[in-house]
Amino acid sequence: MMTINSWHKHARSIKRTVLLLMLFILPLALPVNAQQPPAPSADQNAAPDTAVLANMNNRRNPLIQITTNVGDIWIELFPQAAPANVEHLLTLIGNEEWRQRLYENNTFHRIERNLFIQTGAQHEQPTTQRQQPPAVPYVSDEINALGLGLEQLPALQADGQPHPWLNISDADDFRTRLLRPLYDQLGINTAEELADRQNEVLSTLAGMNLLQVHEMLGYEYNSRLPSRRPLSGSVVMVNRGPGSNQSEFAILLADMPWLTGTHTVIGQMVGGETPATLISQRRPGNIFISSIGLATPGQPVGVDSEISQAARGLQ
Repeated sequence: MMTINSWHKHARSIKRTVLLLMLFILPLALPVNAQQPPAPSADQNAAPDTAVLANMNNRRNPLIQITTNVGDIWIELFPQAAPANVEHLLTLIGNEEWRQRLYENNTFHRIERNLFIQTGAQHEQPTTQRQQPPAVPYVSDEINALGLGLEQLPALQADGQPHPWLNISDADDFRTRLLRPLYDQLGINTAEELADRQNEVLSTLAGMNLLQVHEMLGYEYNSRLPSRRPLSGSVVMVNRGPGSNQSEFAILLADMPWLTGTHTVIGQMVGGETPATLISQRRPGNIFISSIGLATPGQPVGVDSEISQAARGLQ
């Protein structure tokens, strides 16, 4: 019979498959067998207006234009899939103070070559400034986990190792991320209780799927929302854990399935693949955002009134 201690020893043999689960705290890492997409040619976005509109799922969705010193990026937002997060982002972009603090004259501060680019971190305030600005509000996750098939993926694979999407890196990570939350869920508080109930712990762990693990860790789901997977071109909210979306978002340049069920997809890139890929190939902080706002063909971006109207329309 396998004991808790033997599970701990077995966990020490788990190899690192990715470097993290949370975008906000550490840079995302390439998966072990990832094939990076080739860099696009420089003239790929020669006629952006027509291509952007043709790439949109629904032309009534909000369309965001990000202007950088290497070109423009267009993002179609999905208010049906993530209404609260889309409204939140539109509100931040539509408010001049928030926009300038979070996005404009800011950089893509976290990148991984041909994998993702991330922006939206708050500008550092001068040390002499006495009054700090208010913190960006938190927004809950908006994910339909049932539509993503997480309930069909076992937490432990046939060889006893955790599913790669859990990103368990070593024995300590295994204890912290799986065993201790499971002990709490089962009401096990002492070593004596653990010794008496170790068979229950092992059988529960062996029968868990990814949906149950994420729910145990605090993630909440809404089966009424459309399902969106973190695929190449997706725009996802960055977080520190369940219910901690703020202002940072990442544009994915390759499929990132290990974010499934833990990161809210708020939109997709519908234009600007060339500059987005070029940004991912530069050092963090080298590319600046000069403007960000609602994009309408023939209209300037960054118009507060237009964005405010779009945000009110989502309420």
